[in-house]
Amino acid sequence: IERKMKMLMSNAFKVSFLLYETLEEKDNEISVCHESVLVMLRETVMHLIDPNSFDVMSVVFQAHNQAVWHIIANMAKRKCAISTELISLSDNTKRCQRITDWTVIIGLSRLKPTKKTLQQAMEKCFITTLAEKIYDFVIVEYPQSSGVIDDLRCCMQNNGGFGRNVIDGY
Repeated sequence: IERKMKMLMSNAFKVSFLLYETLEEKDNEISVCHESVLVMLRETVMHLIDPNSFDVMSVVFQAHNQAVWHIIANMAKRKCAISTELISLSDNTKRCQRITDWTVIIGLSRLKPTKKTLQQAMEKCFITTLAEKIYDFVIVEYPQSSGVIDDLRCCMQNNGGFGRNVIDGY
């Protein structure tokens, strides 16, 4: 039952992040609705981690962690799917901050991931996703892809050469 609960909580966290991302929409009615759902999730999370209630902090922690990794992987994949000239890591800091802010809003401030952890996860997902397209970046789309190649190099250096074996395989 713990595994099933972790999966359900992880999915709820992923959906809540999508709702959080749309809070700044121009339609106030939609924003109010999304904010209400986030408040309900926060109340549910508070009951789940309350030692006098359900006290399933470990399940919530694992589900949150799983959701954060999934959110980061999706962000990296979406970012890398756009036109080569537009792929950039410059807005990662803002994205990582949004994940941190969302974690606090849903009542899990003590699980708030560090900026360094989020940045490292984002860079590793970026490396893994871009490695699949390395031939196109280096041969087909060069020199337009030089910025992407520079970002990839920096990410690999920041992460101790992570992804080098994947690129060597191509």
